[in-house]
Amino acid sequence: TRIVFSGKFEHEGFLDILHRISCDKMNGTLIISSGEKKIHIVVKKGTISFVHALNNGTLSDYLQDQQIIDTADYEKAIAYAKQKDKRFGRSLLELGLIDTDTFWKSVQEHLKETVLSVFRIKSADFEFISQVMFEDENITLDLDIDQLMIEGSRLRDDRNLLEEKLSATETLFPLDYAKLDNLQLKPYEFHVLELIKREKNFSSIIEKSDILRFDTMKLIDLFLIMKIITNNEENIQETELPVPKKVVMEKEKMSGAASFVSFAEALSYYNNKYELIYKVFSKEIGPIALSILQKSIH
Repeated sequence: TRIVFSGKFEHEGFLDILHRISCDKMNGTLIISSGEKKIHIVVKKGTISFVHALNNGTLSDYLQDQQIIDTADYEKAIAYAKQKDKRFGRSLLELGLIDTDTFWKSVQEHLKETVLSVFRIKSADFEFISQVMFEDENITLDLDIDQLMIEGSRLRDDRNLLEEKLSATETLFPLDYAKLDNLQLKPYEFHVLELIKREKNFSSIIEKSDILRFDTMKLIDLFLIMKIITNNEENIQETELPVPKKVVMEKEKMSGAASFVSFAEALSYYNNKYELIYKVFSKEIGPIALSILQKSIH
């Protein structure tokens, strides 16, 4: 086993690490240590296949948080596991406290939540080793790292670090919007990409964004790391912004039409919907309407 690379990260650095693993389609295990927490993220060909954690929440915690089992179920399964020398999950199944489908999906969701929890760690030591660990595990993942980066970026709360990181940014340009073809973005994330293509100037993008400054900056930083946009004018190229797949699917369900013909049409459609909801909320509940809508979006 050899250490491929190692170091420390200050919250936002996790995105850079993931992007490197994804781009180079690496095989191995990323080990993250923060205090008593230790998380192993196993990757094969740049895709996350398994996660193991110490002192970072257990499967039983997750199942109880999701109200899939209760305290009585937990105690029964723990006692059975000790008596029969079984794993906790196997004990739940044998006792009939959970069905196979729910158990399998819950394990996978718990593994994914464990990876996402790293985005909440303020600082940590890390090393990426060449050994692919935990190969005997049966319930595994096939987690796309680029999609994980998008979901994880939404959890960031490093406002001061981000302000400092982007403080010298003056202009932004589309670089490779084609990378978005297989990713699932929310409508407001496409909105920021459309602003970047139209405005270019960083201050104008922040000012004209319909979401909060920090949320806009999180997206700008993410898209810079993923090389979807650039702050270097020499690298720019003409690139089209794809229509969000989810938007197309939803419109087909509602109207039976083939799809939106452009992103502008899709954006206009959902902006009108949002405006209508906002007006109704404002009339019924007053000034807190905007806050409630923003929370529901997140």
